[in-house]
Amino acid sequence: MNCRACNGETVKFLDLGHHPPSDAFLSNLDEPETYYPLTVHFCSECKLVQLGYVVDPEVLFTNEYPYLTGSNKAGVEHFRNLAKEVTERFKLTRDDLVVDVGSNDGTLLKGFQDKCHIVGVEPSGITSDVPTITGWFDIDNVGILRPKVITACNVFAHVPDVNGFVETASKILRKDGVFIIESPYLLDMIDNLEYDTIYHEHIFYWAYVPLQRLLGKYGLEVFDMEKQDVHGGTMRYYIGFTGEHDRVRYRVKTVFDGESKVTIDYLLDFEEMVRKHKSELVDLVGRIRRKGKKVVGVSAPAKGNTLLNYCHIDLDYITEVNSLKIGKFTPGMHIPVISDACLIENKPEYALILAWNWKDQIIGNLKEYVTAGGRFIIPVPEPKVERVGTGMWAWESL
Repeated sequence: MNCRACNGETVKFLDLGHHPPSDAFLSNLDEPETYYPLTVHFCSECKLVQLGYVVDPEVLFTNEYPYLTGSNKAGVEHFRNLAKEVTERFKLTRDDLVVDVGSNDGTLLKGFQDKCHIVGVEPSGITSDVPTITGWFDIDNVGILRPKVITACNVFAHVPDVNGFVETASKILRKDGVFIIESPYLLDMIDNLEYDTIYHEHIFYWAYVPLQRLLGKYGLEVFDMEKQDVHGGTMRYYIGFTGEHDRVRYRVKTVFDGESKVTIDYLLDFEEMVRKHKSELVDLVGRIRRKGKKVVGVSAPAKGNTLLNYCHIDLDYITEVNSLKIGKFTPGMHIPVISDACLIENKPEYALILAWNWKDQIIGNLKEYVTAGGRFIIPVPEPKVERVGTGMWAWESL
């Protein structure tokens, strides 16, 4: 296949099999499921890592899309801080416009609404109480807007036509404006073995080098970057028209130099580690069950379904706080999703935290389960059992 950003030749380095869309939770088990290839390729020209097969966005982003930004307290705090930092750094006023692409329930935009004008762009039909354009980020839908700030947080990796997306941003962004992308960072995914973040919504796995090459075609450049801890390692890119902003050269150079190790050999080593991780996680769960202990899941993120379907791990149930998922079944493995309250009531011996990137928040919300002696399995980067003892976390051997 050819690269979707530069049309260069790509090589496949990872095959996770066939999976249903990770957010396609089932209301009943009579519903049909379609499985799609989940392979990952590397572009030899621009160094962009991307899926080999792209599912139609109309299939992925429907009116039943089950993710709500506002349901995660830590995520809300992250976006509140982002809005504050952007408002202050770029001196936004009430005359300025902020456009958030993939605005979901409006959580990020609410941080701007008392300081400037706001507009969300959201294709899935999720309801929001902020002004929202229901549709895709293209010139037909947003051409009349002239934002000083465009944000695209955990969205840019989802867009099949990245050239069209960047071109649209370049056409509507003010000359002094800033285009801010937050996206899971390729090197964190590789180095921390976060292969569960690979699923059909995530078409691209961005790093600075391929992103800058893409932006340059439209007169844009990354003038600053900041690492963020969310989602297992996220890079925030500050983008503007070339020469319009002072470049934070030492940060850009540091990231650029660090990406020199991204070669096909580096990625093939990752593929080997993925296969090893699958074996270790399956072995850990198997040893627990052979002792007659029950293993359930906690949280049902999209990434969890990649992990469960690739490793073929069947859990008794998974508990959740998101009402859009409770009462449904996970795609592929068909595990029932029930309320977090059931974890405290049933007190199973072990709980596999699938949203491991929010593990501290999740464990803090389940203190009664901890007090009752419950143990947590943390799958990434290395499958381990975590328990609480005298106020400290400790690893438990089996």
